[in-house]
Amino acid sequence: MEEILKRKINFSELSEILPRGFEEEFGVKLTEGKLTEQEEKISKDLLENKYLTYEWNYERKNNQIDSQKIKE
Repeated sequence: MEEILKRKINFSELSEILPRGFEEEFGVKLTEGKLTEQEEKISKDLLENKYLTYEWNYERKNNQIDSQKIKE
């Protein structure tokens, strides 16, 4: 974003810009809301069983680097 805007932006500004960009790009109107009970369950499951795992946070990076080396 900084390269495109040619200036630094803070998180607050970014949190306003991103939704507007999605709305313009995809021709939709985003509205704030709450997750359903099922969405909360899925979110919790993903966090605990995927995104907080050692494999996801450390080993995955090594796999990506190895894949890049193969392509070169």
